[in-house]
Amino acid sequence: LADGRDNPVKISVRDLGPAAARAATGGTTIASTAHIAARAGIHVLATGGLGGVHSTDGAAWDVSADLLALRDASIVVVCSGIKSILDLSETLEFLETASVSVAAYRSDTIPGFYIADTKVVAPWRLDQPVEVATAFRAGIEVGHTGAVVVMNSPDPDDALSADEHSHLLHAAMEEAGKRGVVGK
Repeated sequence: LADGRDNPVKISVRDLGPAAARAATGGTTIASTAHIAARAGIHVLATGGLGGVHSTDGAAWDVSADLLALRDASIVVVCSGIKSILDLSETLEFLETASVSVAAYRSDTIPGFYIADTKVVAPWRLDQPVEVATAFRAGIEVGHTGAVVVMNSPDPDDALSADEHSHLLHAAMEEAGKRGVVGK
C-alpha cells in the first residue's frame, strides 16, 4: 500500500485518476468507494464512522472529502455515525448544505459512533430496511442525486456512556497533543 515513495496511499475521489494511471493500490475512502459504487450501479455501502468537519479550536478548517462526494453519489451509506473526533453539529450542517439526506435508523437521535444517543435530533427516522430503500428510490424519482446517509446506533449494551466517551476522548486528545500528533 504505497505510492512508490513508501508513503501510504489513501485514495479519495481526487486521487482516482492518478492512482488508476499508475495502477496504484491503496485503501479507498468513503468518498471514493461511494463514487465508484454509484457508477457501478451499487446502491448500498456500509462503513464504520463517517468523516466530517474537524473541531478546530481556531486552527485551519478541515472538512472530509467524504461529505462533498456524498453530495454527488446516488447511494445509501449505512454507518455507525460521525467519527468521534469530529464536530457533530458542524458536520450535520455541512451535510444539510450539501443536500445529503441524513436519517437515524430506529432512533430519533443521531448516534455518536460509540455513543447510542447524542441527544441531537435526527432530520429523519427510518425504522425498516424497506423504508430506507423507499426513501432512496423516492429521492431519485424527484431528482435528488445525492446520498442518503443512514446512521445506525450501536447496541445500548455495547455503547459507551456520553460521560465515559467524553473522558476517553479528552484523555486521548490530550495525549496526542503531548506527543505532537497533528494533521490528518
